Amino acid sequence: MTIRMRPYLLPMALFSLAAACGSAPDGADGMLDDVTTGAADGAARGRFLLERVDDTAIAQLYADGFEDLSLRDKQLAYHLSQAALAGRDIFLDQRFEYNLALRWILESFWLVRYDLDPATRQEVERYCKLFWVHSGIHDNLSTEKHLLGLDWDQFERCCEAATAAGHALGAVELAPLRDLREAYAVMTDETSYRSVTDKSTEGGNDP
Repeated sequence: MTIRMRPYLLPMALFSLAAACGSAPDGADGMLDDVTTGAADGAARGRFLLERVDDTAIAQLYADGFEDLSLRDKQLAYHLSQAALAGRDIFLDQRFEYNLALRWILESFWLVRYDLDPATRQEVERYCKLFWVHSGIHDNLSTEKHLLGLDWDQFERCCEAATAAGHALGAVELAPLRDLREAYAVMTDETSYRSVTDKSTEGGNDP
């Protein structure tokens, strides 16, 4: 099976993140906002909390003590990080059958977001960030689907802008989805694919 891969779009700072969903404990935001001191050298570090997207907090993690590792251990850490990136597509594909195709569409929108009207751009940014943090369109804790807040006309304009910029949205890129209409329905229909762990048969019967 051939999987077409798009280069990763997030800055490296966002690759080291933790998604904290739901309400944060009292004082948690303050903790994340604080500038703290590095354990090894006492140098000031940046903020932990990078941003919030809906009820998801995106926090930067720091590799304390990395500089103190031996060269061999640093090389091991590097190769493990590369293995994690290489395995990400496998994980996305196993988590939900349409994740790779949906990511291709969403990242095509992301690359042309400044050609979109402000409201559409804001929703594209929100949904892409949720997709990246939660490894797909389903919440990583509740497993419930995040709904895309674009109507069909807005979605179609995104497709047109992406296609005009040279981003392919054809049968190869969309497989196993049939077409863009189906992709839109998967991300917006409240009744389908409601949970990534839903094992009920049609009608809610116990399988």
